[in-house]
Amino acid sequence: LQAAGGAGLLEATIKEWAEGVKGWKSRQIWIKVAREALRPAIQKIISIHFPHVAVISFADTGAQVDLMYHLYIYWGVPRQEILVTLKVSLDKTDLKVLTITDLIPGALTSEREKQEMLGIEVVGIPAE
Repeated sequence: LQAAGGAGLLEATIKEWAEGVKGWKSRQIWIKVAREALRPAIQKIISIHFPHVAVISFADTGAQVDLMYHLYIYWGVPRQEILVTLKVSLDKTDLKVLTITDLIPGALTSEREKQEMLGIEVVGIPAE
């Protein structure tokens, strides 16, 4: 994934393990992307399978705030679900990110929460 200016995929981790007595597979993909690559990454995920937004979580790492967009693809398909987490690091001097609600309306509550709790400006978020 590349965004304007060449920013894009910064790091990716794929994990799979067996859970429970039956050993059913659990799959996770963690992808760190530049802020400018968030929407193209979401669009790419939508082209694979429309994702279910679980939550947008965050971590305060000192000089930055990491937003983690936890999405499930193949949601509701037994033993096929894959958790895809997109992590975007925002410098505390520039706490802005574009909304994804036009792509995935279910992200609205989590985006509003990040505005209220963290003071992040979610550019383009729908008015209440």
